[in-house]
Amino acid sequence: MPETTSASLDRLPRELREAIRGAALPPLDSSAAGRDSAAGRDSAAGRDSAALLEQLQQPGCGLPSQPPSDADAAKACEAALWLLAGDLDRSHHLSQSLDSSDGSFWHGVMHRREGDFGNAKYWFRRTGHHPAYPRLAAAVAADPLARAASDDAAWDALAFVDACAAAVRRGGDAREACRQAQWLEWQVVCEDCLNRAWPHS
Repeated sequence: MPETTSASLDRLPRELREAIRGAALPPLDSSAAGRDSAAGRDSAAGRDSAALLEQLQQPGCGLPSQPPSDADAAKACEAALWLLAGDLDRSHHLSQSLDSSDGSFWHGVMHRREGDFGNAKYWFRRTGHHPAYPRLAAAVAADPLARAASDDAAWDALAFVDACAAAVRRGGDAREACRQAQWLEWQVVCEDCLNRAWPHS
């Protein structure tokens, strides 16, 4: 996995932080990577994410132990972690239980990852303008590889779905740019959820 760029993720418990850093960079499209339908996991991501999956079996998924200030944001963090570990089904179960911008966002990412691009767009429309989008746009614009995946000054989740769909078909540099942008997306939005769930940890 590339290095994390989020200072807030550095506040996570050490074991979880190390498991995140050791996980595989997720694919854009699980159907292209090979999907373990019985387990509901990306088989490519799962091979390198055993430590993260082990951490997620801990109480509270290894997240901070103090009660969260925002329980829905904490649940969104869990959905994000399961998604990173490649268990799309567990992530889906959590995100669809949240009637919030966070829940819709992670729900959209999950469908984009499974290659259901139309359904992903539906959930990103429901997300609306997520509070993390300005920071995400800045992070992507500052990254030499990721910025090839989005040429907008503001983050456009629907346009990024289209970019991912095209990259899955074409492969090559477009795929790597979208994977890097997806990694930044995961970090920035997970950090936003984490900061609202545990603002003083």
